[in-house]
Amino acid sequence: MADHPAVTAARTAHTRGDVVFQHVLTLSPHVGVQPAGRSLPNAADDVNPVLNAVAAAGWDLVTASVFNHAGSTAIGMAYVWRRR
Repeated sequence: MADHPAVTAARTAHTRGDVVFQHVLTLSPHVGVQPAGRSLPNAADDVNPVLNAVAAAGWDLVTASVFNHAGSTAIGMAYVWRRR
């Protein structure tokens, strides 16, 4: 899971000295034809290993919120982390 974009971004943010880190993971992908002019997620993230890897990179989870991509079947979760 070390190569997931969320983990890479978390490590970069920690190295940079950021205090807060936010990333969106896909819980349920878009099903069907991609709408013109949009790029919706077409695969779900394996959330537990990603969250564990971000925590191991020096972050504590503060909050998370679920959202729907407008006009899509995709569902995402926005996670906010605080530097440990």
